[in-house]
Amino acid sequence: MNRLLLIRLLFPLLLLPALAACGSASTTPSAPATVQEATAKVRGHSELVLVNSQGRTLYYLSSDTPTASTCTGACASLWPPLLQPSGTPTLAPGISGSLQVIQDPNGAQVTYNGHPLYTFAGDTKAGEVRGDGLPQVFPSGPPAVWHVAKPGL
Repeated sequence: MNRLLLIRLLFPLLLLPALAACGSASTTPSAPATVQEATAKVRGHSELVLVNSQGRTLYYLSSDTPTASTCTGACASLWPPLLQPSGTPTLAPGISGSLQVIQDPNGAQVTYNGHPLYTFAGDTKAGEVRGDGLPQVFPSGPPAVWHVAKPGL
């Protein structure tokens, strides 16, 4: 593997501790959560992905369940959950599936087809997809993997 490719692959992972030290990237939302779809490059291919109302890519974690998030505390600082302040979250027209809200340590977190949703602090602008396939290691329990949320998930 050439040196430049290795640096490009490892650089985002080197940023993770620094981003985690910056504190929570989440803010308390004031409007109902909206989930839309957009086209983004995922591992070199153009695909439809789910995004929030600011166009930020949404992710899910393989270890989550339909009723509980395993990413809380420091994890949620790097992977801010999609929260619902009140009312019902909105799924854009034409997207199949359903949105629900679960109460967990993060607050009222939005789920899509039973998967709690998050953004990634490493995505600095709308349309970026830097978190797909990243591992998540917990102090206890097996490791998990982050995935881009896609319509029909």
